[in-house]
Amino acid sequence: MKEIETFYSDLYAADDDTVYENHLSMQGTEIPKLSYDMRNIFEGKLSVKECFDCLQSFENNKSPGNDGLTVEFYTTFWNSIGNLLVDYLNY
Repeated sequence: MKEIETFYSDLYAADDDTVYENHLSMQGTEIPKLSYDMRNIFEGKLSVKECFDCLQSFENNKSPGNDGLTVEFYTTFWNSIGNLLVDYLNY
């Protein structure tokens, strides 16, 4: 876990100039917000079908998480682990 934290901390670390430039580029920009109806659509628990459909959209031979397990692993064993994984994600 420490290695993962270090990797992403280094990856997303920005020097002060970059942060300042990004802040300047956002001035006067209206950030769109979701409507009440759209927020309700996106709220709630994930479904097994929704997660499996998303998984199928990923590139093969890639790991969708930091566990190192590939898309092929998840699709091959989906019938065995899909419900458990979705329960975990919803938790």
